[in-house]
Amino acid sequence: ATLEEATLELRHPCLHEGFNKTYSGPSTSALPHGRVHLIGAPDWAACDQLAAEVVNASAPCPPGTPPGGGPCALGALQPHPRGKFFALSGFYVVFHFFDLPEGAGVEALLGAGRAHCAKSWAQLEADTQDVKNLDRYCFRVPYVMHLLRNGLGVLDSQLHL
Repeated sequence: ATLEEATLELRHPCLHEGFNKTYSGPSTSALPHGRVHLIGAPDWAACDQLAAEVVNASAPCPPGTPPGGGPCALGALQPHPRGKFFALSGFYVVFHFFDLPEGAGVEALLGAGRAHCAKSWAQLEADTQDVKNLDRYCFRVPYVMHLLRNGLGVLDSQLHL
């Protein structure tokens, strides 16, 4: 069988133009041929929509959840936060990758994300050395923003970067 016959091909809106990689393993074992071939087909609006669907802020709350307590993104109640939100861990990694200064607002992150996603894969590989999961940062920006704003209910004014 040829590669095309044995592999599911998927054009992905959150991957860079020129990105081209085949994946196989436990996460693809349910596919008919156990492999998926991802091709970059960058589209910021489609990537943003995909990130919103992953966060799933409009998901119904589990039975027994008190009404009005906040969104039930990611399948669990997310109470409305109070005070400032200090972004750590995965949030920090995304902000740090774009080398945003302390105090940079969410619009700065969105702008950096759009500019990053517009770059070709060849340009990124040439300009960026030793970054783990480099192919995922185009998705991470809209995902982090939807998670903060819609999933966790953090207002832009509450976010401390």
